[in-house]
Amino acid sequence: MTKSGRAKEIAYQLSKRSKELKRDLELSVTQNSAAVAGSSATARAMAGMETWIASNKDNYTDGTTPVTSSGAATTAPTDGTTVRTLTEAQLKTVLASAWDSGGDPSTFMVGSFNKQQASTFSGIATLYRDTAPKVGQTQIIGAADVYVLNSGTLAA
Repeated sequence: MTKSGRAKEIAYQLSKRSKELKRDLELSVTQNSAAVAGSSATARAMAGMETWIASNKDNYTDGTTPVTSSGAATTAPTDGTTVRTLTEAQLKTVLASAWDSGGDPSTFMVGSFNKQQASTFSGIATLYRDTAPKVGQTQIIGAADVYVLNSGTLAA
């Protein structure tokens, strides 16, 4: 049988499954979950990224930190019940802490609510971008993609 519209069905399916795998892995990494050693009745599970972060962070004051055993997190941290909005000062404090500890962060990840908050930080030079007539219309920028600071550039 001949497939219509695609020259390489294998390449298409591989691309499609790779994107699926990337989404699954991203979900696993960003979940706030503890590691599970697994057994004959239980599947193994890796701990989410938040579970492994022990320093250079800004937690809620009423949250808990993960419990570790032999270097593996056996319980996930819990977020506090005090809801607060991401501020530029909080981000700068955590970045300074990471820098002082020898880190060189290049990316920060937040949920959709705090992503919108980051877009309101002061210092956005312009909220529009001129484009050449052959490229298209002028764009209005409503989000920050990059945060530039003294120690480097962060992708948001």
